[in-house]
Amino acid sequence: ATPSDLPPYSFINAENEISGLFIDYWLLWSKKTDVKIQFIPSSWNESIANIKNKKVDIHSGLFKTSSRKEYLKYLKPIYNANSHIFVLKNKKINKISELNGKTLGFIKGTFFEKYFAKNYPLIHTKTYLDYKDFKNDVQDNKIDAFIDDDIISWMNIIRYFDYNKVKKIEDFSLNKWFYAGIKKNDKNLEKIVLMGMNKIQKKDLIQLEKKWILNKELQSLSLLKESDILSIEERTYLNNNSNISLALTKKWKGISFYNEKMEISGFHVDLLNQINKNLNTKIGYKVFDTWSQAYNASKSGESNGIFGLSWRKE
Repeated sequence: ATPSDLPPYSFINAENEISGLFIDYWLLWSKKTDVKIQFIPSSWNESIANIKNKKVDIHSGLFKTSSRKEYLKYLKPIYNANSHIFVLKNKKINKISELNGKTLGFIKGTFFEKYFAKNYPLIHTKTYLDYKDFKNDVQDNKIDAFIDDDIISWMNIIRYFDYNKVKKIEDFSLNKWFYAGIKKNDKNLEKIVLMGMNKIQKKDLIQLEKKWILNKELQSLSLLKESDILSIEERTYLNNNSNISLALTKKWKGISFYNEKMEISGFHVDLLNQINKNLNTKIGYKVFDTWSQAYNASKSGESNGIFGLSWRKE
């Protein structure tokens, strides 16, 4: 199952053929497994219904939701996506709170439907079967904003709007992965699909992204290197969470302490520096007066973790 109006992931091209990043991904999967694959293009809603009703074996790529887990099994992630809310620049809407009482549009059956109903009940929502339907409502001020994955939005803004007349709401963003989904309770199919996905390498995904996502600012894999020892999911997480820090204490002799120059020093500091060197990361640290304070900061989320604690059941 693959959506027919989800550029650049999957869409009907000028030659009336299904095309896109997800299509190339599954064609590559087919080549690596020597298993033939047939694409069933449809609207987004129909693609979900097809996997739900077991009319197809695999969905080419979709976000995780709890309701979908009832009828499909999520396998490995395929591609990472950021999503923002877009409004016309002539509207005085700059924050998500300013959408309360106003209307937000998106494609029917997508992750956003339940997300906004649960998290932003004061925002009115309106769903559409495809982008052609809601472009007129945006231009005619029948809806105030719209949301989708940034790449899909960028493609459709180019198709249907004047790009310079659209802006993002900057205080809101979502980061989600597109996953492969298969019909539930089919262990043999799961084994076959995973076998092929495991053969698709990091360099393959980077090439697919460069081919289909021409706007470099939207390329989530652009910072990756084929030799990176982190997985794509790990590297993407670190790229999207730049303020990660570990808790240190300032009076642990030889381990973490202030030296004569009043610089934090010691084994844990050297260990963190070596980790950053190995991973090409910038994981920081926060210094606390006591170990208990450092530990509690890690528990509360003020810091992301802590070096050097012994194992206890609790």
